[in-house]
Amino acid sequence: MTAINQKLISYLLYLHNKENDSVVKQIFLLSADLHSSGKRCFYSSVMKMSAYYNLPDFDPNFLNKSRIKHFISLMQPQYILHWQHTIQHSKKLKFYNTFQNEYTPCYLELTSKFNEGKN
Repeated sequence: MTAINQKLISYLLYLHNKENDSVVKQIFLLSADLHSSGKRCFYSSVMKMSAYYNLPDFDPNFLNKSRIKHFISLMQPQYILHWQHTIQHSKKLKFYNTFQNEYTPCYLELTSKFNEGKN
């Protein structure tokens, strides 16, 4: 995840450094305009990500490599906590553990008796 976010933020730096008359820079600027008018776009997704991770002073216009590293270092612990919480409260994982602990011995016993009856 953080590798994806790092590439995403690095791409913003790349776009910012492009010439204003390049196609990708014009599309980026159009995306920023769409965001300012409340439309969903690439820029709004990036800003939503920065709000989710509560990145301080996040501004795509003032990115550099050290700021990107700083933002990624802030994202990593939050990402890990999110997945730890998800795993601890997973209904599927609880079901799997219940099945494994309560039904697997019974199931194995039944299948071994069934296989013995075939011989």
